[in-house]
Amino acid sequence: MTLVIDASVAVQWFLDEPGSEAASRLLTGREVLAAPDLILLEVGSVLGRAVRSDALPFDLAQEALDGLPRHLALYPLVDLAQEAFAGAGRFGGSIYDFCYIALGRRLKAKVVSNDKELIKIARKAGVEAMRIGG
Repeated sequence: MTLVIDASVAVQWFLDEPGSEAASRLLTGREVLAAPDLILLEVGSVLGRAVRSDALPFDLAQEALDGLPRHLALYPLVDLAQEAFAGAGRFGGSIYDFCYIALGRRLKAKVVSNDKELIKIARKAGVEAMRIGG
């Protein structure tokens, strides 16, 4: 089974926050983890804020971002952009969020997120979605 992981889940692999333990269990499961390559920018943005607020050393943030592709099958944004644009227009939400939903649809995979709105929109669009905590 394939799971499409969004940035809200991937960030929990590197920052200690509620749900981090459950997110980390995904790394040792049998599922294939996938994401649009947009995730690199989204996770990088969060890690950058953590560095600037002294919550995470720069070297660890850089190592985390460099290692992210080892955990995920990454799919090019260029292949998802048109579907994401159309889906966001039809079902709501941001084009960024809909990139994950579009990939879930394409792979016939479940989308895993901590973003309640993304999950709601995915379900509205007919894509299975769940929060990491259940």
